[in-house]
Amino acid sequence: MQQPDFLGPSISNESGMEKRKRALELISNTKVSPDERTSINLQAYLVRFLKPKVQLSNVPEISQLGLILLNREVDNQWLLPALSMNLADVPYHLILMYHGAYRGECGIATVGFRVGLFNTIVFIDQIQGLNYEDAGRTDPRLRSAVENILVSFRWEKMIVIILLEWARCNGFETIGIKKACSNRWYKTEQQMETEDLSEERREWQRNLNKRLHIKYDVTAKKLKFKENPYFGDYWMKSLS
Repeated sequence: MQQPDFLGPSISNESGMEKRKRALELISNTKVSPDERTSINLQAYLVRFLKPKVQLSNVPEISQLGLILLNREVDNQWLLPALSMNLADVPYHLILMYHGAYRGECGIATVGFRVGLFNTIVFIDQIQGLNYEDAGRTDPRLRSAVENILVSFRWEKMIVIILLEWARCNGFETIGIKKACSNRWYKTEQQMETEDLSEERREWQRNLNKRLHIKYDVTAKKLKFKENPYFGDYWMKSLS
C-alpha cells in the first residue's frame, strides 16, 4: 500500500529533524486548513480495516468521510464541528470527520497527541469515538449513520495506524500510547473505595475501565507496542 504523505512530495535528503520541523510547522500554519494537511488515501485505509464479513456496499456513509489534522491552538474555526469528540487537552488531533446530511459535519473518531523529548516522540493521549450524549446530538438519523460506520471498521486501530505512519514518514523516532490505567477517567478499586462510590456507580466505572483497556491497552498490544521503563505511563514503539 502506498505510504501516506501528509506534507506533499517527500524530500529525500532531509534529516529526521528537518522532517519533524516541517511537519510541525505545517500543523501550525493557519493558511493551510486542517482538511488540507492530510493527503492520504483514506478509502484505502477503510478497506484495509473493514471488519470481517462486512461488505463496503453496506456502509454507504464512507463516501462522506474525511480526515482533518487539527491544532487546537490555531484552528479555532474548526473546533465547533470537532468538539463532538470531547477533545482531550492536547495540542494535536487527527480526526475522522463525517460530512453527513443530518447535522452537517462532525468528528466521529479521533486520536489526540502531543510531541515530546526534543520533538522526537509522538505521545497518544486520547483514542475517542463520538459521544452522542455529551455532544448533545440527538438526531436519530445521525446516530444511526455514525454507529453504522464505527461498528463496520476497526476504527481504533485504523486511526492509530494512520498517525503512526504519518509520524514515521515525518522523521519521528518513537510513538507511545497512554496506558488505560494512566487515563484520567480510570479508577482503581481502591480509588472507588476511597471515594465511597455507590455499587451502581462502581459497576459503571468498572465497565468504563474495560472500555479504556480495549481502546488503549489492547490496541497497543495488537500493534506490538511494548512497556518501557523510562515512560511508565505509555506503551512505546520504535519507528525506525
